[in-house]
Amino acid sequence: DRGWIHSIEPATGNLNGSADLAAMDVFVRRPAVIGSFVLAAGAGGSLQALDRASLQAAWTTWLPSHATTPPVVLEDAGLLFVGEQDGTVQAFTLATGGEVWSWHDGSTVVGLASEGLQVYIALASGQVMALDPWDGDEIWRVDVGGTISAPPLTDGSLVLVTTDAGQIRYLMAATGEEVVDMSLSVGEPILTAPAPAGGWLFVPSDSGISAFGTSP
Repeated sequence: DRGWIHSIEPATGNLNGSADLAAMDVFVRRPAVIGSFVLAAGAGGSLQALDRASLQAAWTTWLPSHATTPPVVLEDAGLLFVGEQDGTVQAFTLATGGEVWSWHDGSTVVGLASEGLQVYIALASGQVMALDPWDGDEIWRVDVGGTISAPPLTDGSLVLVTTDAGQIRYLMAATGEEVVDMSLSVGEPILTAPAPAGGWLFVPSDSGISAFGTSP
């Protein structure tokens, strides 16, 4: 949150370079590294692209509200998406930072996910929706019946959403219809995204981590 971005050599841990962005903004969300860019969304409303090799600024644009999600990138489409505190989701060109479209709702955007065909949005109010990545048109919208604090996950077939009541809900990516027999619960708030790995789903909550999957 002091405005520094560091590039570290993974094999040795040696520092390759650093960029001081403190004069521009405060950064509390993880950056996105894609292709030749490092993308950072600031708490003060800036969205910055740095050259990955030199960490020099490639472009900067400003959001109407501060970012509440890290940038989500569709590299093949040349697009990136950011969710914001005032309920806005914006799409930008990866090459220049030019705005492609803007979508707005009244509730804070807590997370975005995309598999390339759609952009999935989770709002704090409990609304989940899918947008067309090219024009921002809304494809479907559902209410999961509880507030949301964690970003959604998707594999292209399903969208996983968690609630502050500890529910884990699965929606069909194409339609938003809930797959009721896949629902799970940990009985306490889920405030960060679950992590799928090796056929298991690891779900963090206040008391620890719950694992769901096929028994060995």
